[in-house]
Amino acid sequence: ENCVASAIKPTSGAPYEVTGFVLGPGQGNVARGCVAVGVQGDDSSTPGFGWRGDTFEAYPWVFEDCLSHDNYGSGLYFWVNGVPHSYVDRYTSYHDGHGIHAGAYTNLVSYRDCTVYACAENGLTIEAVPGVADPPTTG
Repeated sequence: ENCVASAIKPTSGAPYEVTGFVLGPGQGNVARGCVAVGVQGDDSSTPGFGWRGDTFEAYPWVFEDCLSHDNYGSGLYFWVNGVPHSYVDRYTSYHDGHGIHAGAYTNLVSYRDCTVYACAENGLTIEAVPGVADPPTTG
């Protein structure tokens, strides 16, 4: 809670591995009142706050009242499949390259009471559809 990630710079060996906060797998994870500022990367996948990868376990995060600004890539980048119903609450993004960039293929993330403004490329990009139940089997 109430943490800051500031002036994060890529290395020559890992220009796409830049994230202010890596929000990974695990149970009982919370990010509340955190700020990501000045994350410098190469594209929208270099965020202030980032969920990504194939190792996500089926546990939702508590993500509330966080702020990102002046990040080269996305303020928030959510690129994971199979996420259980999760919420991003009261998130604010401004002067980022992209405000919120969310996708992969399917997930159940909802964005509530979020504010995104004055971003260079896009405010909100959603590239995921809600999770689909397995089709019924015939016997």
